[in-house]
Amino acid sequence: MRLFQYVLLAACLIASPTAARTPSPIMVHYRAYAAALERGDLAVAETEAEAALAASEARDGDGGRTAVLALNLAQVRLDLGRPGDALAPAQRAFTLSEERGAAADIDPLMARLFLGRAELSRRGAAGRERLEPALAEAAGVAQLWGHGYEAAAALAHWTMRENHLPVARAAWSSAIAFSQGDEPASVAARATALVGRGAVLTLMDDFGSRDHPELGTYSEPCTRETVRFVPVVFRISG
Repeated sequence: MRLFQYVLLAACLIASPTAARTPSPIMVHYRAYAAALERGDLAVAETEAEAALAASEARDGDGGRTAVLALNLAQVRLDLGRPGDALAPAQRAFTLSEERGAAADIDPLMARLFLGRAELSRRGAAGRERLEPALAEAAGVAQLWGHGYEAAAALAHWTMRENHLPVARAAWSSAIAFSQGDEPASVAARATALVGRGAVLTLMDDFGSRDHPELGTYSEPCTRETVRFVPVVFRISG
């Protein structure tokens, strides 16, 4: 459920003073990337984002807008459902944000959220360790709530598969908090998170009463709020 906008560079950030007459390969590929996003063609957007990043690395190395272009590529691959392929550009963007600070021109917290999501697929627990504090920080930055939702949902799914149910519960709760609002995308995202948390609570009660007494009993009055949103989920997906 997309609640965010892609990180789009203003043309002046990439272009040289003569770009209007002789656009650089970076700008050519970046514009093609942005146009593909407008059309919703993520496959082409990925190809052009990768080409823009390669051109920036060839011209500017770690400088210029390499960090932002690496973040763009990571974001497209995450949205394509390929977090493993997003790991290398996400790591590059994060490392440059750490090394270059404000000169990297990316939000360090956003870079952490992207890297944590990508790490879940390849490094597992490392992604969880990165995301938990990052989600807590993102709760106080409304501009990042869309990215926070995606990261919280990814963490919730991973921890459910790994049977870390208390962490999954907290992650879905974060996703609920990140998806406030009355617009359709927010309502649908919140519905998904509420249903996810309800499923975790059911499992925790079941496991706590049978196989995992150390989890205790996690009954809470979630049924009413969860059921209220179930028809929304089926109406949108059906």
